[in-house]
Amino acid sequence: ALKGVSNNYSDKKNIQVVGVPKSVSQAKYVGTLLKKLNKTNSKALNKTAVVLSDETLLNPILNSIPKEIDAVNITMGYPLDKTPLANLFTQFIDLYVNFDHKGWFYKTILEILSHPYIQMLLNDADVNLAHQISTDIKNKNWTLITISRINTYLGLSDNLNLLFTQEIPSSEGIINRCLAIIDNLKTKCEALNDMLMLEYLYRFNTLFNQLLALVQQHDFIDDLKSIKSIFKELLSSETVDFKGDPLEGLQIMGMLESRNLDFETVI
Repeated sequence: ALKGVSNNYSDKKNIQVVGVPKSVSQAKYVGTLLKKLNKTNSKALNKTAVVLSDETLLNPILNSIPKEIDAVNITMGYPLDKTPLANLFTQFIDLYVNFDHKGWFYKTILEILSHPYIQMLLNDADVNLAHQISTDIKNKNWTLITISRINTYLGLSDNLNLLFTQEIPSSEGIINRCLAIIDNLKTKCEALNDMLMLEYLYRFNTLFNQLLALVQQHDFIDDLKSIKSIFKELLSSETVDFKGDPLEGLQIMGMLESRNLDFETVI
């Protein structure tokens, strides 16, 4: 017999297969399993791995982990284009790619105002301006939203003129507005101590600075459709990498990261 070959595969295993509808239900069920495991034997979590075949489930999984589990190590990269911020900036650039001087179609404005980070951005002095404008659009049956209508709300939030402007911004202008949005969101996230969001903001700040350098270097990148296209191209190759203590607490990883590793419990 070859030395060093383990009998691991011939040992008896306890394998349970559970069917649940939709991916978020999987995350919720994982939270239930971890809660039971922690209650039975909290030390067992040091030898437990949650392996994700779909990396986009990381956020639902993190939100489903019971509060009593304080040590979690994430060993995987999270695609930057799957974060809520990616959708925010795509919507924002689209505002001016599809700009019409007659006004924006009301559904476009309602969509961007419903974004949670736009609501955070426009929430000054405990007034949720995004919600207020959305309510007015619905109650007053506005079909086209002109900049003059938007400007009537200017005194309620300093960030409103960051989002809406009468003229189509230049290539550099739209990038600088995105950087200013990041800066304002950073201030609000620091107040909330939202470390994950701050990490996302840092990566988007780096990406837009990279995009700004390209625009300044190449004169032919002078329209917003090109900016949107390059932004999406840069975004598709970026990941947020998490680092932690690989020997401490519950381990969360992707399929590739689980190679050559052995855990007593694998979910």
